[in-house]
Amino acid sequence: MSTIINNVNSEYNNQTQSADEQSNFNDLVLTYIKNNKPDGTLDQLLEKMKSFSPNEPATMKKLNAALLNADLMLRSTPEYEDYTTAVLDKNTCQIACINMLNNTLINKMIDVDEDDESKKLILY
Repeated sequence: MSTIINNVNSEYNNQTQSADEQSNFNDLVLTYIKNNKPDGTLDQLLEKMKSFSPNEPATMKKLNAALLNADLMLRSTPEYEDYTTAVLDKNTCQIACINMLNNTLINKMIDVDEDDESKKLILY
């Protein structure tokens, strides 16, 4: 019984810590974008965002969440309204599309019927 409670407690702490890390990462990204208004490519922005998490891999999910959060938070501020419309909307749309494409490709590779050659994804 004690082991089960400890396992549940440990899992809860890991989830809480993960949520706190995501929140901290989101705050770092928001502060960076707010102070610098980067207008380069999505790739340049993602590389900068990855540098905010040197000890832990920055997954696409984490990067996507942080960028969407920054776009949402800055959109409600009148001084950033033009910036969000001109720059951040483009970047958030691109990263969302990349995530959808990745998920679709992964699902296609996982769900392939071994007997149906026409549905197999060929990677070169």
